[in-house]
Amino acid sequence: MANRGGFSVNPISVSGYYYSDDGGLTFTDGGQLPVNTGTSSISTTTYPQVFGDTDVKYAGGANFVMSSIMLKKISSSGTAQTLCVHRSTDYGHTWTGPFEITAATNPTGAFSGANARDAADKEFIDVDPSTGRVLVSWTNFEVNQSIRTSYSDNVFTANPPTWTTSAVISPSGTGAPSGSQPRFSGNGTAAYVVFNDRGRTATDATGYSLNNVLFSKSADNGATWTSPVLLTSDFAMLDQVPGNDRVHSFPFISVDRTAVGSSTRGNIYVVWSQNTHGDGGDIAFCRSTDGGATFSAPVEINARPGNDRSQWFPTLTVDPGDGRIFITYFDQGIAASGDLTEVAVVTSTDGGVTFKRPQALTAVPFNAGWGNDTSQPN
Repeated sequence: MANRGGFSVNPISVSGYYYSDDGGLTFTDGGQLPVNTGTSSISTTTYPQVFGDTDVKYAGGANFVMSSIMLKKISSSGTAQTLCVHRSTDYGHTWTGPFEITAATNPTGAFSGANARDAADKEFIDVDPSTGRVLVSWTNFEVNQSIRTSYSDNVFTANPPTWTTSAVISPSGTGAPSGSQPRFSGNGTAAYVVFNDRGRTATDATGYSLNNVLFSKSADNGATWTSPVLLTSDFAMLDQVPGNDRVHSFPFISVDRTAVGSSTRGNIYVVWSQNTHGDGGDIAFCRSTDGGATFSAPVEINARPGNDRSQWFPTLTVDPGDGRIFITYFDQGIAASGDLTEVAVVTSTDGGVTFKRPQALTAVPFNAGWGNDTSQPN
């Protein structure tokens, strides 16, 4: 995916796409994502508008699905910030949509003037490889900000796809739950969601909200959810990172989907960045070997926890063949000051019991702030 600078078109579509048919050696520019489904207008502005924040998943065969933020007309003069999906059935060469995720459209029913009070954001998706079910989780910005989920069983066959009513999984009385991510177990029975909650329990001595990472499980593949449990004790938010406009401690989750009989099959792995030691940020990891019933105590897996500078924005994936864990993250520990940055990778071959020393993934360090002059904070 790529930002296309689509704020100048009507209707707005800020996301475009490239595809490769030769394993990533060359790419073809596919243009912008379509926005011409069910068009309507308020004055001279055309809706729906697609505002990016995309998440893309492979769904088997030639199928891909992608989620985005969407702004739609909801009254004669008002709009709602909701979510949508696009789908491709030809290996990403062409896309259809946007298809509204109806569960994300003003789920509380409140309005502020002509506009919907709720605003859906930070949408992540997953596809169950055994059933084709598509699960989405998002942050619903409302009076009592929440994490919500919904699923569809006909994303690739219906026009439009249908979605279940949203389920609220964040605990009541929380501070600011956000940054959720869903994953299926892969066997058609279970699903999981992790998210960050800021200010849920406490603030530090300077008044800044402390953070937690929480986990919720569904034993019926996304229909109902357990009350979230804490994976962490309170930890400080990251320091502002030079060259990076906005930072966060959103967790990333992956599930081991190796073959039946594998010793690590079904393991759940979670990573996030925390500032426990006050050196900017470190990469923390925990795992569950019993389907989310219990989790190991978090361990920090970057090279020098508490003794360098920021490590942040980790991602996590598991090789479905041999169960090898790959964790990548941004790292500014290579310089004493400034925004010089590299992407680091750390791996585990024993299900997260031990990790090899981090290695640079980028051939040459880069300046994180270079080219960041469009006044777009993302």
